[in-house]
Amino acid sequence: MDTRGILDEHDQRSFPTFVLPTRENRRVPTSMNSEALAELVAELGRIDDDSVYYALTLTASPEGVVQWNTQTQFVGSGSRPMWEMRAASPVIPENMRYLWSGVGERSIVVNSERALMFFMRSGGNAVIAEPLFKEWFGKLLEPVECVPTRLGEGIRSRVTATPAQLQHAPSRKIRMEILKRDEFRCKACGQRPSEDVNVILHVHHVRPFGQGGLTEIHNLLTLCQTCHTGLDPHFEFQLLSMVPDGLVAPDFRAATPSSDFAGGVRRYREVVAAQFDKMAAETID
Repeated sequence: MDTRGILDEHDQRSFPTFVLPTRENRRVPTSMNSEALAELVAELGRIDDDSVYYALTLTASPEGVVQWNTQTQFVGSGSRPMWEMRAASPVIPENMRYLWSGVGERSIVVNSERALMFFMRSGGNAVIAEPLFKEWFGKLLEPVECVPTRLGEGIRSRVTATPAQLQHAPSRKIRMEILKRDEFRCKACGQRPSEDVNVILHVHHVRPFGQGGLTEIHNLLTLCQTCHTGLDPHFEFQLLSMVPDGLVAPDFRAATPSSDFAGGVRRYREVVAAQFDKMAAETID
């Protein structure tokens, strides 16, 4: 299953040092001749049949926070229902690259530190040989608590959830945002207070909070008191289709990458370039 997370402040400070020409890091060349470049291009598409690989995607948020995605496996229950402890799991590299290609996203194969240098400067998708993954991304092999997100989008690290998303009652601001989005109307029966003064509107967690759901826009829906109290079971799957963007259905026939992915890769490169310039200047000083 796909799991998302962010690199914390410490990770982001230390992360780019691998690709920088510092006194502590002399193993990776910062430039190469045409022959070496041709070898690298060939290597970026070569899968070693005897190697174990892990998948990793590196992008950045609009705020400039480096984000990661990886395939994970269940390793234990979390602190709340539907929350899980997960850790990075090996993938079949050919299948992983095929899936990425199906949604219009390019990928590379990382078998050496030279290829890893290229990936860490460029971001995007890669399948990484196990020794390199353990050395440079070993933290992702450690169990991390994960929380549900939109159906079809996988899950994400709990540290990506805000305090407001982890509390049961929506804030006044979020409640009003949901009511406005749903036009102050029950999404199940269509009633609204402006037409019947006896109608009382509730903001409902589609995936119940007690079953691990978060208090976030994609999990909240306007229901009248009658429909809300009449839910049985309380988690009604069909309600997800009434939430704008409550379901994620990737188009595997896409010819070009999604704007989210392309933008994330572009921002990642900007973040790395800025840190590269800063740390290179500090090295010269």
